[in-house]
Amino acid sequence: MCRAIDSVLSQEGIGEQFDIEVLVIDDGSTDEIPNVVRRYPGLHYIRRPENHGTLAARNAGLKEAKDRYVGFLDDDIWLPWKRRRQVQILEARPEIGVVYGQEIKRSTQDVFVWPGDREAPSGWIVRSLLSNRPVNTSSVLIRQSAIERIGPFDESLRCGEDYDFWLQLACTEQFQFLPGPAVIYQISSSGRFPSSVVSGETLTRGLSATQLPVSAVFR
Repeated sequence: MCRAIDSVLSQEGIGEQFDIEVLVIDDGSTDEIPNVVRRYPGLHYIRRPENHGTLAARNAGLKEAKDRYVGFLDDDIWLPWKRRRQVQILEARPEIGVVYGQEIKRSTQDVFVWPGDREAPSGWIVRSLLSNRPVNTSSVLIRQSAIERIGPFDESLRCGEDYDFWLQLACTEQFQFLPGPAVIYQISSSGRFPSSVVSGETLTRGLSATQLPVSAVFR
């Protein structure tokens, strides 16, 4: 968690070219998250008394986020130039509602960059999303106004909730792919998605999770 927060607070230009408000949503954790957050006095910390899962936590963050641009970060790492490069696109092109980039995927066996340039469309991408899913949650930057048009994540979903969100956004907003890694994503064989595939959970009752998202809201 510290690496994730540090990567947001280490964005190029912070405190000079822009400000960042970081919202940490603690979804009923039982570990040392409150003690960790105390190391960062500028964070907006919201602790929920009971665990309601990934989507409820993200929606709680969206409810508190009031500024122009919103990003998500779970336990991944933003690379230092992510915010600066993505905001440049949104500032220069008002017709774009969502900017997304590439991620460096790391596992114990391999390191690779995803998606490839040919797999990542720009513009009105809803048709492309029906056959491909190149958008990673931690790599995006979204206009707050775009989120207000479609509403929050659908908390009734237990699988593919982020995919549903991108599809809804793609119906109302143009996406812009920005080549170049923006995020380091750690793949874990014991993580929620891989373990659910192995067990068959995704084919039976869907996914259930606890998550601590870090939302960065840009002015």
